[in-house]
Amino acid sequence: MAVDLIKERDNYDIAVVFSGDGDLAYIFDYIHSEFNREVYIFSARNHIGKELVDCKKRGVVKDILFAQDFEYRLNLRC
Repeated sequence: MAVDLIKERDNYDIAVVFSGDGDLAYIFDYIHSEFNREVYIFSARNHIGKELVDCKKRGVVKDILFAQDFEYRLNLRC
């Protein structure tokens, strides 16, 4: 995923990443500082690395969204 975020940098302005893996913090820092890309994280609550929370505090990650917060929408009957 990290390699793709760099290789495909000309094909996106905003990255929406479905992972809470704290090991991704380094690549988020890199694409933010080098290519000025915005990052949003979509993860499960209580399954997100501290490093990603730190990235949000520093402004590297724009927002962290939790799957549980959208569950009610998935259960709506149209």
